[in-house]
Amino acid sequence: MSALSPCQSVVAAVGMFDGVHAGHSTLIRALTDAARARGARSMVLTFMRHPLELLRPADAPRSLCSADVRRRRLLELGVDDVEFIDFTPEFRALTGREFLRMLKEKYGVSALVVGFNNHFGSDRLDAISARTVAAEESVEIIPAPALALPESTDVSSSCIRAAIAAGDVEKAAALLGRPYTLEGRVGHGAALGREIGFPTANLRPDDIRAAIPAEGVYAVDVEIPHLGLSRRGITNIGRRPSIDSADGSLSLETHILDFDADIYGRTILLHFLSRLRDEQKFPDMESLRSQLSADALRARSL
Repeated sequence: MSALSPCQSVVAAVGMFDGVHAGHSTLIRALTDAARARGARSMVLTFMRHPLELLRPADAPRSLCSADVRRRRLLELGVDDVEFIDFTPEFRALTGREFLRMLKEKYGVSALVVGFNNHFGSDRLDAISARTVAAEESVEIIPAPALALPESTDVSSSCIRAAIAAGDVEKAAALLGRPYTLEGRVGHGAALGREIGFPTANLRPDDIRAAIPAEGVYAVDVEIPHLGLSRRGITNIGRRPSIDSADGSLSLETHILDFDADIYGRTILLHFLSRLRDEQKFPDMESLRSQLSADALRARSL
């Protein structure tokens, strides 16, 4: 999507928006409301990659959603335009004033919606300091309302990543405002699950930097876009100690309940609902089959 002409009035918000979580949704509502009140278009400017991938690649966090999913979710929230900015050394060097001027000249931004902890440019202008500079650049600063939360609750991408890493997908869902989702294509596995009556879809996430829940067994909803349907499932994340003497690589294998179609090479989405148990090694295939039946029963009851 090309930049808008400076003559077009735009109300914008700038940020990573990883996961498009509940806090982001509050800011986006403020953005679309402000744009509507001014008869302007709403725009989110976000980064294709996390800035730490440039600054300190080893410290770059796992992704909560791909750039494509981020765009889709922002548009679903009512944003008119989503523009991606490449976080280059030149962009990083912009001062707050230069940054605001760039927004005005390149994207036609007349107003900027900001959260309570926003800073601008290499000189780290906070929202209060930025107001004076912004006024001189003919850009209005609009503070977004704070998200109303129970005391001690912190909604942030880092908290969501921590919950996912701990396997607490229910907490992650509460902070996101929806279940955490992994999207990818179904690849070929060892096909041993089918031999014990539990065929599995081996997911290969599209985003190689995606946050993966802790090893264990989860109840999921499986969305199968090309068939236009969703089914409950059980997903094992781990090393499959009872099935393979494999190379120890991590696998994401999902048994889809009430489903038996060939979806190899197709895209599916796993929406994580609840962690059922740890991954464990069983003494024989019958014990494994019995436990999987119990897992399926629990998954159905959610």
